[in-house]
Formats: sequence, C-alpha cells, structure tokens
Amino acid sequence: LGKFALFGNAEGYTSTEDQFLNKDRLERDADLVMYPMGTISGVVQLADGTPVPGAYVGLGGYQYKAEGKRFRQIHTSRARASAVAADEEGRFTINNLQIDTPAVQYKLLAKAEDYPLKITEDLLDVAATDVVIVLAPGSTVSGKVVNAVTQEPLPGIKLTLNAQFQMGEKEATSAEDGAFSFPNVGAG
Repeated sequence: LGKFALFGNAEGYTSTEDQFLNKDRLERDADLVMYPMGTISGVVQLADGTPVPGAYVGLGGYQYKAEGKRFRQIHTSRARASAVAADEEGRFTINNLQIDTPAVQYKLLAKAEDYPLKITEDLLDVAATDVVIVLAPGSTVSGKVVNAVTQEPLPGIKLTLNAQFQMGEKEATSAEDGAFSFPNVGAG
C-alpha cells in the first residue's frame, strides 16, 4: 500500500510535522497536534527613516527554540513561512509562524536592490510588531585581474564573488585594463 501523510489545515493553525502512516497503522487512531500561528511585522527603512518599498523580508536561516536558558537552532523549513515584499511604506508582515512551547524565536533578513543583505541581531518572538530593519549601503570590492607571469591586465575575465549570507553570488567581467568592481557588498 505504501505510506500516507497526515496533514491538518485550518485558519490560524498548522499541523505538526507530517506523520507517515503505513498499512499497519491505518487501523489505529492517529493524533494530529495543531499549533496556533502568529505573525511578525515591522518596517524596512534607511538610517534617515526613508522607507524601502519592495525590500525582500524573510526568516533568517534558522528559528531558535528555547531549551532552558539556551536556544537551539532549527532550520526554517519547519517554520512554514514565506518571504514577503515590503509595501510602499516599507511595512511588512510575515504570517504563518508557528507559536510553540517552549517559545520559538526568529532572526529576520532583509534585502533590497542596491543594498546588501541585513540580518537582525536580536531574536524576535512570534507576534513581534514594530520591528525596524535599517538597510545601509554596502562597500565596493574592486581590483585588477593580471597575468601571474607578465603582470599584464587580463580583460574579459568572468569573475564570481560568492558572498556568504548575501543571497547568492555576484558576477562581473574584468574591463580592458583588467579592472573589476562588485558594488554593495555587505560586511562579513
């Protein structure tokens, strides 16, 4: 017969991890635990308070679950949340975050065109409101590509900057004089 997955879906709730049932369990009772869902909301802005409309805001890699006085990292695939775009006033709301006991907390990330990725430093509780994420211009990584033997510039070299936590890779091509530049690279 194979395996079966049991899900629950209701307004404001999510179910536990998928519970796989096999033919031996189909005739038994199967409990499904439902968790209430919460939201985190706030604004993405520049240091001067200017909103950043269209900024991508999402969960930052992991959620954190309290274990005594420490927090354990849990990958966000369990968070059941998706990224959102900030509105014209820079405001965002991330829905469908699992409210759990002990408490689950999150770090958020924000990214906008011409700005490097920003990850919040503080852990945020589900139901946090008025979160302010401030984006700042990044630095420029630049230099020159040269032949190791002759020291002559090498034009047309395809370069890739793999910027960890910068949402992927950036690409550039060296100019006639071997020069290259990667603007808006965040610290780290």
